[in-house]
Amino acid sequence: MTVFRLHPFLLRAGTSRAHEKGGVEGQVGYFRRNYLTPVPRVDSLDKLNASFAEFERAEEGRRIGMRIRTIGQDFAHECMLLMPQPTDSFETGAVFTPRVDRYGMIVVRVCRYSVPARFIGRTVRVVLRSSDLVVFHRRTEIALHPRLTAKGAERVVLDHFLEVLLAKPGAIAGSEALD
Repeated sequence: MTVFRLHPFLLRAGTSRAHEKGGVEGQVGYFRRNYLTPVPRVDSLDKLNASFAEFERAEEGRRIGMRIRTIGQDFAHECMLLMPQPTDSFETGAVFTPRVDRYGMIVVRVCRYSVPARFIGRTVRVVLRSSDLVVFHRRTEIALHPRLTAKGAERVVLDHFLEVLLAKPGAIAGSEALD
């Protein structure tokens, strides 16, 4: 199977390179011990990513074992051999296709989220990411919510119900969306 022009394989054939898995795991352990112990405290994911970039720059001049070239020199050599990055974005979220109930809500992993009322009764596509939930009807984004994690939690946006409330102005007083 080839996805995004990647060709997965379990290990290299032959005896000369069959031990590379241990070397990779050893370098992961080195990175964890030297840069992630104690666990970094940051205010945002962007700051954590920036600190990883600093760690990588610090490692460019290091040699692994008795190798002739540094990590940075090996990477510069390998860059010329890499394929270009794919132009399509790679979606990392989980995809669901819930049906919008009669209250203009969808249920995703035991949490309820509102969508515009005009989509009541339709099936929508939901992408659930680590920090947000995006709702699509066909290819159009119709709602964006922060991800809820508490069982039974609800996220209701008043704007999703304005069309209904304009048609039925008396319903505003007791509406859940207004609460």
